[in-house]
Amino acid sequence: MNTMSNRPHALEWRGRIQQLYYSLVHLATGTPSARRYNLSISHKYRFVWFRVAKNGTRTILASLRGAGVTLDVEESFSIRYSPRSYENYYKFAVVRNPWDRLVSCWLQKVVLKNAFKFDEKMYQEMQTFSSFVDFVSSKDIENCNSH
Repeated sequence: MNTMSNRPHALEWRGRIQQLYYSLVHLATGTPSARRYNLSISHKYRFVWFRVAKNGTRTILASLRGAGVTLDVEESFSIRYSPRSYENYYKFAVVRNPWDRLVSCWLQKVVLKNAFKFDEKMYQEMQTFSSFVDFVSSKDIENCNSH
């Protein structure tokens, strides 16, 4: 799988066909992986990087580029992949303390600005962290703001 050299978010035609195939196989059998991932892949250095939002991805990407690491799949989003195809690759992800991430979200998206466009009453209520935690805990984690 490779991305286009001038469009790091877009897979080359073979990769797009592979994604279609994986989608059809998944619909028919439930395999390969039902999940989609944000991936960066280097065939030369044999690694798969599972990129997780809000965890220094831009810094890591810049560091890899600065070190001359070529990424065959650079910044693709929502990719299905066959674990068997990459079984001999090193796989890694960088994760952030969930509590720290939640506090950061509250400060940036609620306290500093009303990014969720709460009405005035709800916005005032969300000014307390405990109310925000209650609000977030009621959300579907798979379909909410990535922060």
